Amino acid sequence: MIQQLQKASLNAVDAIAIHADKLASFMHLSNTRFDKFTKLIETRQQEFSTLVSQYRQQFSDTQTAQILLAQALNRMVDFTLNLEHINSFEQAILFFIARLSDARNRSRLRHPGDT
Repeated sequence: MIQQLQKASLNAVDAIAIHADKLASFMHLSNTRFDKFTKLIETRQQEFSTLVSQYRQQFSDTQTAQILLAQALNRMVDFTLNLEHINSFEQAILFFIARLSDARNRSRLRHPGDT
């Protein structure tokens, strides 16, 4: 009976050792997989951060282009308005010169001897 107990104890210790080895192997395999998974997540996070950074830069560039385009359009409108003002001023000068010329011609007709 003592021998059976000793044999059962040895078998139990052997079984525990075998299960401990299997558990250690499983833990090592699990840790390796978890490390790979962690590295994969870190890589994807870096790629995502890079993608977000590039998107922000492109968005900023787009906003800058929109602002520059709006400024260019404003300047074109201002230039057009200035041309219209210059044209109106030119028309006023020409009208004034025509009226002045008419007044001189009428004055010459009334006083033919004065020049």
